[in-house]
Amino acid sequence: MIDIKHSIFDFNPHQWNACVPDNHPFLKFEFYQALEESKCIGPEIGWIPFYLHYSIDGVIKAILPIFLKSHSYGEFIFDWAWAQAYEKYGLDYYPKLLAALPHTPVSAPKMITKENLSIDIFLESIKELSRDYKCSSTHLLFTSNKETKDLNHHSKYFHRHSLQYHFQNKNYKTFDDFLAMLRKDKRKNFKKERRAIFENTSIQINEKTGNQIKTEDAKFMSNVYLMTIQKKWSQAYLNEVFFERWFELQKEQMLYIEATINNKPIAAAIHLKSDSKLFGRYWGCTEEVPYLHFELCYYRAIEFAIKNNLSIVEAGAQGEQKLVRGFEPVLIDSFHKIENENFETAINAFLIKEKKQLSEIKNDLEEKMLPFKRSNDQ
Repeated sequence: MIDIKHSIFDFNPHQWNACVPDNHPFLKFEFYQALEESKCIGPEIGWIPFYLHYSIDGVIKAILPIFLKSHSYGEFIFDWAWAQAYEKYGLDYYPKLLAALPHTPVSAPKMITKENLSIDIFLESIKELSRDYKCSSTHLLFTSNKETKDLNHHSKYFHRHSLQYHFQNKNYKTFDDFLAMLRKDKRKNFKKERRAIFENTSIQINEKTGNQIKTEDAKFMSNVYLMTIQKKWSQAYLNEVFFERWFELQKEQMLYIEATINNKPIAAAIHLKSDSKLFGRYWGCTEEVPYLHFELCYYRAIEFAIKNNLSIVEAGAQGEQKLVRGFEPVLIDSFHKIENENFETAINAFLIKEKKQLSEIKNDLEEKMLPFKRSNDQ
């Protein structure tokens, strides 16, 4: 049986979290709780939630959060050009339906379940929602491998690729094992960047987890997040209330890395861990220190993943500077269903061409940008 709830608080937290695979932090009840309590999702900001859920004998077996959107902010797989094309021809692109983690470019199944179920069980309900709200389109972003396989059987859902950069732990025992896989010049550069931080005696770096993470850490992270947004002339999707509630509710899965001078924080990065992955999310600083960003966001994350036997580090969207620091290009899957037949044809043709281009770009990056040894390299 498929049913719909409109608030995270309509669910029992234990029943929700019982469905979460891999202890994934961004699928947890607490993440959505922080988003709703801080009004970082909701009707006021154009993220209206519909929590589809599938039950057997009254027991929830799968949940699929999907949002009615009046814009394309906070998505990270961009369709602004499609919206502009609709506007050019006098058509409404919004509202649309979006199944994605709000404001979070992280790999995660759209269907929250530990069961061997197909996303097909939700597609008819999604179709009805789209019809009821006169949506132009439906978008499922960052789909899992199983969801990608299942959705590829549906001709109305068009497959799209995007690029991210992930560190892949190849059974390294130590950070030095990882360094040993690099070409000599790249290995030398890694050591130079790290040495610049280690030899700066005024800087202290602290790694915090669980109850070591305090309210003042949330406040600092919120402040530097907003400072970073302002520097980039970007839009803040999150607020101080979100960070305070998020840090309180999910600190057991957080790795908070701060840099201090005279016990005063000057920079911080926040990562969250599942049972198999580490997800880097936010970084910010009040003082610019060369290489400090790389240390807190990349090198410390890689060390933590190796030490804790995590298979992947995802360090967020974009950033080709990650390539030379051991993060490899990865194709990210998404699916898009377009209701207008004319735009359906045009967008499908665009996506076919885009996929080919991204495959070529990925191959080129692997060949030219990665720091790993090749044959005859030292």
